[in-house]
Amino acid sequence: MAGVERLETVFESGGNVMRVLLVLLLIGFAGCGGNASPPGEGEGPPTPRDTPANIDEPTVEAAEADLKQKAVPKSGPASEVATSKSPSSQSEPDSGSQPDSNRDPSTAASEKPTQTGVETSFRGLADSTPPELAWKATTIEEHNAWHTAFQTKMIEVLGRMPDRVPLKVKWIEKKQFETFTRHKIYIQTERTYWCPVYFLVPHELKERAPAIVCLHGHDGVVPYLGEGRKSGEPRPVLARDFARFFAEHGYVTAVPIVRGWNETAGYQDPQGGSVKRSCQHVTMNSVLLGMSPAGLRCWDAMRVIDFLETQDMVDSKRIGLAGLSGGGTLSLYLPILDQRVKLVMLAGIFSSYRNSFFAMNHCICNCLPGVMQYGEMSDVVSLHAPRPVLLINGMRDESAPIADARQGLEQLKRVYTLLGVPERIEADFFDGPHEWSNGKTLEFLAKHFGK
Repeated sequence: MAGVERLETVFESGGNVMRVLLVLLLIGFAGCGGNASPPGEGEGPPTPRDTPANIDEPTVEAAEADLKQKAVPKSGPASEVATSKSPSSQSEPDSGSQPDSNRDPSTAASEKPTQTGVETSFRGLADSTPPELAWKATTIEEHNAWHTAFQTKMIEVLGRMPDRVPLKVKWIEKKQFETFTRHKIYIQTERTYWCPVYFLVPHELKERAPAIVCLHGHDGVVPYLGEGRKSGEPRPVLARDFARFFAEHGYVTAVPIVRGWNETAGYQDPQGGSVKRSCQHVTMNSVLLGMSPAGLRCWDAMRVIDFLETQDMVDSKRIGLAGLSGGGTLSLYLPILDQRVKLVMLAGIFSSYRNSFFAMNHCICNCLPGVMQYGEMSDVVSLHAPRPVLLINGMRDESAPIADARQGLEQLKRVYTLLGVPERIEADFFDGPHEWSNGKTLEFLAKHFGK
């Protein structure tokens, strides 16, 4: 209490005894009053008269004034007085005649706030979350340091992987086509999971050939096999059976059924339609286990590469990657995890996280927890450098805004130019929808794989 503080000061200053006795009498009288406020209530803010500089020599007049102040009834709720004492309220500017709607509902503003939806919340949160590891290098040394830091973070974000098991393969079926043979095999990728894979081998290979891992999208594996295509019929440039297309042109291809589709599916996605898929199942369970759907699916693809390295017809130094849509998402991350991927073609996916996955209703399996804290999609693809990359985008593909793809391409050009290999980043931005395009693929493969 203020009176006790005055008493202590008086003893320290050695004032005369009569003054001390008078102050004690006055404090006792005020403290015993029936209207005395509990500690912390009813006291106004300090005045200049109450500061330490002014209480070295208390006077009778000061004590009488203190008594009168305590005897005056306080008006208004105690919370108002307490609010006036808070440091934060003292530091705020005077609001003038505006009512305090926190205290009196009758004086609150009548307009309802407009920012009550999750869209405005997440937009603001994204605006306040610039990527910590965005590529800004101007020298090779800066690029190398960035590459190490961002790759380490991306491996962490992709989550932990299953325990490695010895490579085991089961050959189940074999089907002959005019220019290639297609095998169906199962590769054990973890202790309790075998990944189904279609393995396409061109006929009459005279030497080891490049191999391409081909990753399908959310429509499942069937459209990517091209079983209904008749021999000799004209092939459209836009077609999803690119694994068959590459096999017909002399490349060994492997098409894993991505975990969660077709025969590997668990419980059915609500949006899956007639396609058997379970992205929600895979996503929820993997995240709960400290993993990610992208990480697990990339793990399966890495075990497919293990298998390709054992095949006599495959040149293990020329293993490439191709993916569309959801397979394109995996093509963003697999080259980060596995340096054996020497070339990348990704379609229907390259844009920006902010204006694609974050801004629209993509499948939940495309969401990599926390990635936007560290980098944008162009930063992720920058980790592929200096390996050759072909970006394939339909300019009418609303799921991957082309403006963001063009902006990302400009950054990638700067990355590859800094590394002295500007010819290794290319794009096929075609006039079309969400689709695979073979408009530049064979030329790109021949340029970098020598076929």
